[in-house]
Amino acid sequence: MKLLIATFLLLPHICNATHQQKINDIDVTGYELFKVNSHIEGLSFGLHQYRSTRNHTQGTILLVHGSSFPSKLSFAFKMKGKSMIDVLTEKGFNVYSLDFLGYGDADRYPQMIHKNNSAAPLGRGLQAANDLNIAVDFILANENIKQIDLLGHSWGGAVAARFAGQSPHKVNKLIMYAAITPVSSNPVIQVHKVPAYSLMSPKERIKSLNSLAPELYRPLLAPEMFKNWGTQWLKSDPIKKTDLKVSFPAGPQSDVQDFINGKSFYDPALITSNLLLVRGEHDKYPSKAHSKQLFKELVNAPIKQYIEIENGSHVMHLEKNRHALYQAIINFLISPGL
Repeated sequence: MKLLIATFLLLPHICNATHQQKINDIDVTGYELFKVNSHIEGLSFGLHQYRSTRNHTQGTILLVHGSSFPSKLSFAFKMKGKSMIDVLTEKGFNVYSLDFLGYGDADRYPQMIHKNNSAAPLGRGLQAANDLNIAVDFILANENIKQIDLLGHSWGGAVAARFAGQSPHKVNKLIMYAAITPVSSNPVIQVHKVPAYSLMSPKERIKSLNSLAPELYRPLLAPEMFKNWGTQWLKSDPIKKTDLKVSFPAGPQSDVQDFINGKSFYDPALITSNLLLVRGEHDKYPSKAHSKQLFKELVNAPIKQYIEIENGSHVMHLEKNRHALYQAIINFLISPGL
């Protein structure tokens, strides 16, 4: 595991929070579900709250999922009896996880319900950032705090970066892992028409996740990914179906096309939070060159770290070496110098 640290100076700001409607849904996993009004009228996204198992908390962190599967299949998925959220709450953190519209415990877009796949791609990053802003304000009010820590995976890392750049006074520390970044200022791929939403079977999704690792190292995925992840992912989609496929917003596909062609919806120079950038050594996008360029462009982060996880791919949080990622995250969050 490799570490690079750069240090700058920044003074924090203060913000106010707003309240939203609250719905209780406690289950055996110990979380509370809030349905929070989206920026799109009539729709609500999901926000899960997991309380620290310690008497004294280390802080509050919001986890932001990537494209195609929700937070329960990402941060709350248990492998050998524990998930990333379990590890964080055991370390003393109050944890929130967000389900964007179209995923998990969030409402579905009308286009998905009515199977209008010819509409514009749903759930683009700029739209998601609006709901992330609402979610953060809700958490700040609910916890009576001024700032939170923020973690985003893949496309969710880019959404988190957008929010952190636009609302720096609300973010203490920012963690981006496997975060997508602009690749080139010149077009490198042909732009294809993207549907409103995507459809994929659990078998297809697991196969694609497994293929993210080089063939020589497969499977890097945890054994539980092949045993019960697919069943849980299928159950996370409330839309009635006969083809056993999960529907999810296709907007992130359009965002990725833009990023690969050098168009970004976030500016790294606007990020003024202490920042941890993590990449798995086998990740192709972002590659090491992509991540190093992003790290270089984070010119206003007071303190920034770059860590590479050995034997990790784009979904290192669901792989055998996930504990190296967990430890890097915890070290960054609890370090008094950060």
